[in-house]
Amino acid sequence: MEIDVIDYTEMQLAQLTEAQLLEVKSAQIKKNRLLRELAEKLQQEKRRLINNGLFLSYTWDWTKAYWTRVFEEEIGWVRDGVLFQLQYTPIDFEGVPYELDFSLSLADRRDAVEGYYMSAYSTYTERAYELKKDEAAAHYLCEGYKSLLDYFLEQAKKEV
Repeated sequence: MEIDVIDYTEMQLAQLTEAQLLEVKSAQIKKNRLLRELAEKLQQEKRRLINNGLFLSYTWDWTKAYWTRVFEEEIGWVRDGVLFQLQYTPIDFEGVPYELDFSLSLADRRDAVEGYYMSAYSTYTERAYELKKDEAAAHYLCEGYKSLLDYFLEQAKKEV
């Protein structure tokens, strides 16, 4: 099963506990179900508009955009729910050189970890290499881990 309900790396997924993996799997199944329901709803609406002679008007574009928004909002709630579960499940990592404060927002967590790596290592290549090995950061930053790693890797390409 492809996991795309959250933006986690394979390493981050591998670090999750069995209970956390079940939460992610459940959220992924809900997302997949909602996407199937959206496709069915759009097909139903398309048939209805064709039967009423309104398909070629602006009505189809509006209807499609409306139902897509409705289902994307519901998928967002599913995603936010699983991220909330993962974000506030503290794990005790020993020897972490920065403070793990799970009461911070994800943006503040990312800023703290990025600040540490910016001060501790002199090049983006080193930062990316060390961040890849940092299991605490992978758990602590949730989805922010992948974006920070991508940022370091992108900047490392410019150093060469």
